[in-house]
Amino acid sequence: MKTIKFNPRYLKFRGLKIPKYATILEVFKKDRTRLDKAFVDYDTAFVDDKNQVHYYPLSSEGMQMVLLLRDDEGNLFTTIMEYKRHQPYTRWRGKRVHCKLIGRESIE
Repeated sequence: MKTIKFNPRYLKFRGLKIPKYATILEVFKKDRTRLDKAFVDYDTAFVDDKNQVHYYPLSSEGMQMVLLLRDDEGNLFTTIMEYKRHQPYTRWRGKRVHCKLIGRESIE
């Protein structure tokens, strides 16, 4: 089973239980310049130990991959990755993946 790593300090997970498993519903290939700033900010925002907001750095250009995932309770969530390093994910559409938590504890 494929594993996708998530840091629980991402703001998109605030107040949510990060699932142990999810299904990849779709893989979107997008040029980085075509991703709306509001979506990128939503997907990459996290807080540090001092509760300061930061944004995970993505390449400012080139192809990105957006994964649309659904947990077993029907909740949808996304993650953005560089496409060139993660092309195999396109073969995992419709498949369950393990969601592994990395990093510090979650935020409240």
